Amino acid sequence: MKKTVYWIEGDGVGPEIWRAARPVLDAAVFKAYGDDRSLDWVELPAGEKALKETGDLLPEATIKTLLGADLVVNGPLASEVGTKLRDSLGLYARIRPIRHYSGQACPVKRPELIDMIVFCSGEALGDDNTRLIRRAVDYALERGLPSVTLVVDEEKAELGQKELWGPDITREPLASRVCPEDSATPGALILRTRPANVMFREILLNPECYGVIAAAGTSGLYLSEVMAAQVGGLGLAVEVALSDSLAVFEVRHGPEPELAGKDLANPGGLILCGMLLLERLGWVEAATIVSDAMQDVIESETFTADLGAHVPGSEVVGCAEFGERVIQEM
Repeated sequence: MKKTVYWIEGDGVGPEIWRAARPVLDAAVFKAYGDDRSLDWVELPAGEKALKETGDLLPEATIKTLLGADLVVNGPLASEVGTKLRDSLGLYARIRPIRHYSGQACPVKRPELIDMIVFCSGEALGDDNTRLIRRAVDYALERGLPSVTLVVDEEKAELGQKELWGPDITREPLASRVCPEDSATPGALILRTRPANVMFREILLNPECYGVIAAAGTSGLYLSEVMAAQVGGLGLAVEVALSDSLAVFEVRHGPEPELAGKDLANPGGLILCGMLLLERLGWVEAATIVSDAMQDVIESETFTADLGAHVPGSEVVGCAEFGERVIQEM
C-alpha cells in the first residue's frame, strides 16, 4: 500500500529540516510494515521557492491540488503565506498538542503533568466555531477522555451551556453522552467552561486537571504558546490545521532565515508532524516507533543547538545528525 502525501518544503531552514525528517518517517514505516506500506511524497510549490519558480508565493495550482487532497505536511512558511493557505482551504480548526519529552529543559517544576491538546481557531466565538467545538468533543469521546474545557472571554463566562457550546453538543445524539461540570454523570464527558484569564492561571497551577481545550479567538493561540514554553519552547511544537476534508501538518517555528544552510536548525518539530500524520493514517505502529525514538534521543540529552543550550552537559549535534540519531534509536 502506497499513500500519497503532499509536502511543502518551506522557507529558510525548510530544506534542511526536510532532509533530516523525511528519512526518519520512511524508516519508521519500513520498520513497522516492511514493503507492505510506504509514503509517496509529492512536493507542492509555496513560499519563496514558488515565488522564484512561478512568480507567486502560493500558486493557484497548489491550492487546487490541496482542495482535492486529504494530507499535506508544511515546512516553515512566512505568516502571510500561512494565512492565505488557511483562508483558501477553509482550515477552520488549528489543533495544537502539547506534551513534555523527558530530558528537555523547561521552566516549570513538573512538566510531565502537561499533556494537553488545544483546539483553537483565531476567530471569535460564534456560529462558525461550532465545528471547532464539535471537533474537540468528538476527539475526547473517541479516546474516552474525561472532559473538554471551553475557554471564553470573561464577559461570556456566565452564559448558559446551550449558548456557549451550541446546539450540536446540547441535543441528541450527543446530549446523553455529555454533562455540565456542576452535575457530573458517571461515564459522561464533562463539559467545563473557563474564562480566559482563569485558564492562563490554571495551566500553570493545575495542568494535570486539563486534557482537551477548545478556545476560539486569540485566547487559544496565546494559551498554546504559553504551554509550549512550559514544556521547553517551540523547537518541538506542531500544529494540525483542519478543514472538513484536509489535514495540514505544520511546524510552529518560523523559517529562521538566520540559521538557513548552517546545519543548526531543529528538525524535531517536523519529525513530530510526520508522527501525527502517521497516527491520522491509522499507521499506529509506525507513529509509535517515531515517538519512542524521539523520546530516547531527547532522554539521552542529545539536542540541536536551540534546545541543547538550556541543558548543561548535553551533546549538541547538527540538524542532519539529529535525524540520523532518531533513526538509530529505532
